[in-house]
Amino acid sequence: MAFCAYCGKQRDVGSAFCTECGVKFNIENESYTTNFPKPNTTSKKIVKIAIIVLLVFAVSAGAIIFVSNNNTRDLVGTWQMLNAFGGRSLNHYEFNKDNTGATWMMYRGEILFGPHSFLWSVNRNRLTLEFENGNIRYFYFLVSENELHMNNLRLIRIL
Repeated sequence: MAFCAYCGKQRDVGSAFCTECGVKFNIENESYTTNFPKPNTTSKKIVKIAIIVLLVFAVSAGAIIFVSNNNTRDLVGTWQMLNAFGGRSLNHYEFNKDNTGATWMMYRGEILFGPHSFLWSVNRNRLTLEFENGNIRYFYFLVSENELHMNNLRLIRIL
């Protein structure tokens, strides 16, 4: 029995071509002739690994973008800022569906400061508040259940 030197498939002596890979054999001296290099299994493994890594990256990026874009509806409502000790502070934020909002300070049911209106928008995980006086503030945020993290600020949903 003879074997194809290119792919290793068993072949009949005297056959002109390999039935597995199609390489033409030199029947006179029973060797094969081809311009093709032997397959490099290492490069095939590298290509497979690269494809898997790219797929994982693409799925992860898609999930992050999906979650980031869906956080805008999670912001709608009234939020109260927590102080450094986790207790409620006087600051309140309200985010409306039409991308308007307001912030104010309230103590025992009485507004002490504000309200100050703003327009809000979200691009990925960056929240932009544009106040009526022209000031713009940017926050990187993360919403989880009823808690909103904006940079180093923590807010909880109250309504």
